[in-house]
Amino acid sequence: MAWESPLDHAVLKEIDLSSQSPQRQQDAAAMVKALIDLNPRRTETYFIIGYANGSHGIVFDAYKAEELQGPEGAWFKFGQTLGKLRHPKEGEEKPDIKTLLAEPLIAKEILPILLRESLMAGDLEEAVGTLETVLANGQPDEETAELLRGTLGEVLRRAERPGDHVAPDAVQGLLTRCMAMPGFESLPPEIRAPFYRALGKLKQHLEQFDEAATHFKKALEVAGEGHTLASVLHFDLAACALGLRGVPDLEPTADRKGSDAALQHLDQATADPANASFNAFFTRGVLRFERGLVSEAAQDFRDALARIEQYRNPLPVTLARIRYYLALSLLREGKPETQDEAAKALESALERLRPGPDQLKELLPLLEDKAPKLAARLLAGVDMTHMSDPRQLLSMGQHFCRLGDTEHALKIAEQLLERTEDLSVRKEALLVELRAFNMAGERESAADALYDLRDVCYQSGDLAFWETVIFNDDRVGQALDKARVLCERAELLGRLKGREAECYGLQKTLADLYLSRAEPQWKLTGLRLLKDCWQKHPDAFEADLKRAKADCPADDRPNDRSAAEKAREVLGRRPVIMVIGGDEHQDRGEDELAAIAAEWGFDGDWWATDYVNPDRVQDKLQEHLNARQPDGVLLLHWNREELVRDLRKLCKTYRVATRFSIYVGAQSLRASVADLMDAAAAQAGDKDDAASAATSSSY
Repeated sequence: MAWESPLDHAVLKEIDLSSQSPQRQQDAAAMVKALIDLNPRRTETYFIIGYANGSHGIVFDAYKAEELQGPEGAWFKFGQTLGKLRHPKEGEEKPDIKTLLAEPLIAKEILPILLRESLMAGDLEEAVGTLETVLANGQPDEETAELLRGTLGEVLRRAERPGDHVAPDAVQGLLTRCMAMPGFESLPPEIRAPFYRALGKLKQHLEQFDEAATHFKKALEVAGEGHTLASVLHFDLAACALGLRGVPDLEPTADRKGSDAALQHLDQATADPANASFNAFFTRGVLRFERGLVSEAAQDFRDALARIEQYRNPLPVTLARIRYYLALSLLREGKPETQDEAAKALESALERLRPGPDQLKELLPLLEDKAPKLAARLLAGVDMTHMSDPRQLLSMGQHFCRLGDTEHALKIAEQLLERTEDLSVRKEALLVELRAFNMAGERESAADALYDLRDVCYQSGDLAFWETVIFNDDRVGQALDKARVLCERAELLGRLKGREAECYGLQKTLADLYLSRAEPQWKLTGLRLLKDCWQKHPDAFEADLKRAKADCPADDRPNDRSAAEKAREVLGRRPVIMVIGGDEHQDRGEDELAAIAAEWGFDGDWWATDYVNPDRVQDKLQEHLNARQPDGVLLLHWNREELVRDLRKLCKTYRVATRFSIYVGAQSLRASVADLMDAAAAQAGDKDDAASAATSSSY
């Protein structure tokens, strides 16, 4: 207890330990007497005298119970009662500690004990009654007010689910009594408002929606606007207007009553998205969905997902319902660019939900009309409901792979990637897929699997897993050629602290790979790579750069602005050059490109690639080419191999010159831009020669 000093605690402990030894009881009595002698006027010491008497019958002639009055008598009785409770004697009646509540001096000392016992037993009636007894004399002091606040919060929390603990009528009575206690009105609004809302929820549970709305409005008046509770209360008012007890009751329906009034409340509930309740977004989405406003409904379901995913443990079924209606809205909207989003949302929802016959009747024709592939996935998902645990499936796939049965291994890997969101399982499934494609000799598919695995590792931050893959030649297989593998390894080491020396070694190895080739352009590629590395780390690359310069032809291209001048002359204007580089983690070359553009006199535009959805880059480029064609497109090595091929085909269709470059810094960028200027000038000079648009370096 708060009043106990270390000395009090030690004496009380000795009294408790003296029960089996008369001699030890005498020693304990002596300790109590000595404690009294230290400060005879300290009233709390009489608790220890009473405790010794109640627990072991120790009597002090100078301090008898019948002779003690006032505070000393109250503390003695308090100690005696607790002593009897903690050391009961056979045949003795258990004392009632509640009788001590009549003593104001002791009441606040035993209040925490009584409240804790009542709440542990689930007796809310007793807890509220205890508070009423203590507060009967008026406003509570600071300590009691804090205890009142905590107990009210606990009573409210336990009373929020009528029927689980006590009947709704009893809960209403308890809440009303709590709100009538002295000190309640002085509590902060965020504590008082939930009580009014709890009364409203009781009425809503009993489907007394008008009375519920009255309590919700009062709670809103107390709480004020502009925070999450206000949004929740507006949602509660919308539910009352719809005649609903809660979101689990909400399904799309025709000719819904109260929809207009509910939408007004929901607009208020979502006015501040940062404080809005996910229930408000979801409910408005359903109301809009049933009115045919599928685009607006889809946005509401997206917002509902964004809000609920901020919760620590969102209910899986609630998440599934939101995703299901999001998918259905996108499918009804029918935009091609949103069908992938619809597919992902629906597949995730079907992990928890199982569409009934009526829902399938609506879903399948819609899918077959607008997304036939998604219809097949839905049927496959239904068929897979009785399959084993994902990790068991993964183990089977690994067995098939080891046995050389690539067909079944790929099927299982595909099922795992479609069904599970567990990153550890997804990474292992991609490894199965990578190995199977390598075994089947499907190089492009193996590259896709490897890049997918890289993207998952980079997005999740699991660089250690990616290192075990990309540095293992057997795992990489034939997915990438040697140059690409070295680039990926150097890229990974560049993200890891303390691995600079290894990264330098890989860059030197990559440069040597190009320097060893007979063609002058490849030797220059290796030389430029070393130059750029040397500019960043002179000490590490100086010797290698000197050796390379001695074995390579003169490298004037990075400082040759004549290509830009020729392109301006042929085009009759400033050339427009586009560079498609890496993501936000790679060395960014926007500033270097801008410096070259200003020096050589052309317009430069730097784009980042998209590792997760590389198709977006192609779609964006096609839209750009339709609106305004650049004169040349430079593709840097960070882009996926198959994306480079597809972008080249696209540029060939639009008769735009392209080049591929391994970018390290300004040297490689300047040389590549100069080569691209030559190709752009040739393309403009001979528009009938389609081959000139595709002429470029190859890896």
